[in-house]
Amino acid sequence: MLPILQVNCAISGCHAGPELSTGLDLTTGQAYHHIVDVPSFQLATMDLIEPGNPDASYLVRKVEGSAEAAGGSGDLMPPGFGLPQGDIDVIRQWVAEGALQN
Repeated sequence: MLPILQVNCAISGCHAGPELSTGLDLTTGQAYHHIVDVPSFQLATMDLIEPGNPDASYLVRKVEGSAEAAGGSGDLMPPGFGLPQGDIDVIRQWVAEGALQN
């Protein structure tokens, strides 16, 4: 699952490089520790990834385009194009299975 984020989100000006969007580093070796059991910057009452619960995971909401329905804000991520449904399904499954670091 992490490679999906690293290819689509860990790019300069977004979630990599000196200017990290919302301070979220999704680069190799950093992503897991910045998203699992970590409160979202946009909705502090919701973790970015809540292991075992994709519907309670703000990052899942962002890639699905349902962040506002959860009480959050902002655009669909990645901006402008989003992720293919197959990638979203992989992310949801990874979270549902406990968001293991592998």
